[in-house]
Amino acid sequence: MKIRSNQSGVGAIEALLILVIIVLLGGTGWYVWHSKKQTDKTLNTANKTVENTALTKSKPVADATATWKTFTSKDGWSMKIPDGWKLYTDNSALLSMDAFDSGPGDVNLGYKAGTPAEITYTQGGRDGLFRFITVYNPGADLTSGSQKIGDFAAKNVTGLKYYKLEGAPDGPGDPEGSKLYWYVFKQSGKTVYIKYVIAPGDTNRLELVEKAIKTFNI
Repeated sequence: MKIRSNQSGVGAIEALLILVIIVLLGGTGWYVWHSKKQTDKTLNTANKTVENTALTKSKPVADATATWKTFTSKDGWSMKIPDGWKLYTDNSALLSMDAFDSGPGDVNLGYKAGTPAEITYTQGGRDGLFRFITVYNPGADLTSGSQKIGDFAAKNVTGLKYYKLEGAPDGPGDPEGSKLYWYVFKQSGKTVYIKYVIAPGDTNRLELVEKAIKTFNI
């Protein structure tokens, strides 16, 4: 009877060990499966993030100047003019004639999306407060007294940018306190000066003006 009891006890221990082994194997298998599932999920998320980032980077940036009117000078340079602007030209230079059209103010440089710029031909010289003007081969340095800010990259040429705070003028011209910005481009013997003036009380349109100047081509 004792022998049978021992055999029965051994059998129970063996059964218990087998059960423990089965549980361990099952637990290990579940852990491996669960870990693989989490890893796959993480990799899928990472791949989607990479794909989305690549798609975002590959999307072309819309050119805000694409529909702007292009002015081409008889002197061999061109530039796009923002929607809503009203300028004058003799087929060589461009200028805003605020003093003649609307009195003091910079309304002729106001941006109006979808309204093509208006460029009117005119003859003869003009005097007055010009918020925007281009000068071709002036034969003298127009930036005298201005501080050089640094390089300024346009479409196919890199020029220089200058700044000046206007003091009390000796005669007609930019009023005291005006901020003057000059952009000078030189290429193949050609020199073009572009001037933008922010007079006291004007809206600061420097960002828009520079966006236009960046389309300058010579």
